[in-house]
Amino acid sequence: MIRSVQNCKGGVGKTTTSIQISAGFAQMGRKTLLIDADGQANATNALLEHEPQRGTIVEAMKGTMPIQDCIYKTAIPNLDLLPSKLELFTLLYELQASTVNAFPQLILKKLLKGLNYDEIIIDNSPAISLMSVNSIISANQIIIPTNIEADGLQGVGITWKHCQDVMDSLDADNPVELKILITMVNRNKTDKEIIQQLRDEYGNSIYATQIRYQSAPVKRSRFANKLLIEDQKSGVAEDYRQLINEVSHAR
Repeated sequence: MIRSVQNCKGGVGKTTTSIQISAGFAQMGRKTLLIDADGQANATNALLEHEPQRGTIVEAMKGTMPIQDCIYKTAIPNLDLLPSKLELFTLLYELQASTVNAFPQLILKKLLKGLNYDEIIIDNSPAISLMSVNSIISANQIIIPTNIEADGLQGVGITWKHCQDVMDSLDADNPVELKILITMVNRNKTDKEIIQQLRDEYGNSIYATQIRYQSAPVKRSRFANKLLIEDQKSGVAEDYRQLINEVSHAR
């Protein structure tokens, strides 16, 4: 199963969600690959102690190194990482402008065909780009995290349409499932009203699990280089453990 975590709005929890779901699958014993498809490389920095000494997603997509040589084991058993770096932004521009590769939007899908993983999670940048198109085409499911601020909700609509447009243009035989994850919930009256509006509009496309807003546990896990889902005291960690269970059973 290949899941792509996307939203063209930043700051909604894409990387946190990608890492926690990937780690949760790995802890279940599933052989899991997390792909850092964001040139900011936040997932790479969180999971690798040192900078990649071999290749990254850049070399894999360029075709200068086999993708198998660009994958690294992490400290989490069963979890591997295809890392990223800033040069990814330049590469995407070059691929878009080049006429040598007639189908640059299919590069990632072709690369993943040769891999043997139970689960693949793709963490994307907050942008509509050639990379997001590659990610959509490669995936069986799109997870769209969003907070419930106005710009976050607008990002859901734009991202949803982007995914639909990509799928419609390809006329894919296997339609991609779109799911919305509501993050950073304060659980006050206003939040509850907005969430209900979202559920009225998107129905079963919204995960039952909501991720509450608790910034301190998230920051602590980042600075201590520990998994958020291993925090047994915080509500946000409990929410992510519940989400992993929900996602893992929706196959």
